[in-house]
Amino acid sequence: MSGDELDYQLISSLRYDREALLSAHWNTSRNGDRQSPYLLLSYTVDRFATAAKTHSWATPPEFDLHWLERRCDASLKGKDPSQPYKIRIVHSKRGEFSIESAPVPKLSKPEDLFIAATSNPTSSSPLLGPLISVYPDTEPTSPSIFTSTKTTNRKVYNLARARVSIPAVGVEPGTPKDVILYRPGGQVMETSIRNIAFWREGRWVTPPLRVGCLPGVARRMLIEDGKIVEGEVFTVDLKVGEILLLFNAVEGARLGELCTLS
Repeated sequence: MSGDELDYQLISSLRYDREALLSAHWNTSRNGDRQSPYLLLSYTVDRFATAAKTHSWATPPEFDLHWLERRCDASLKGKDPSQPYKIRIVHSKRGEFSIESAPVPKLSKPEDLFIAATSNPTSSSPLLGPLISVYPDTEPTSPSIFTSTKTTNRKVYNLARARVSIPAVGVEPGTPKDVILYRPGGQVMETSIRNIAFWREGRWVTPPLRVGCLPGVARRMLIEDGKIVEGEVFTVDLKVGEILLLFNAVEGARLGELCTLS
């Protein structure tokens, strides 16, 4: 077992955005009917609890939505509350939590955080926003506990990015490129930093959790709201130029385009 597999932490990232989220009913209704500037924070609590159980780790007895919200608030003390931030929450094997925040770009239209999930790529309507260039990996990735839970062990994702000449996350912030990871049997899992959906038979289809992808909180919400459905997607069925739906809890939903390596 490598050092990365022995020394790792659980992580989850989400968006803080007062302008986009305080008035968002879909966010309020999932936060005990209380307005919150944190995107789907209650789902992040659920995600940590499930991941900790998967890894046989303990969480603090006081760990719940209100406790985590207070910790997130403390991480933003002294910072401009009108600025959106990426909140990165780290959970150690000992049950300790640390939280970091970093500014992210404001949305041109706050209500558009998940508007891309309503897109129909076969319609004549113009596509929303600049497209993220997405490349299929050149080698398969075997699913593991490190693909089905989010941890600081990023080895398989960094290798996939390197194989298609995309820098590791954080080396070139904002790089509008990503890579699709897939199993040895050809089943698509996700991209290196986003869950993914494909337009199939008039709807967006996202790989099911059984293939080994992450149970992202944005993914959970989009399934609950009927914006996406689960279904297996195979690499042999991917078409260069097809429009993709990409989503996570920091960016919301964005569109991408399947590209090939030149």
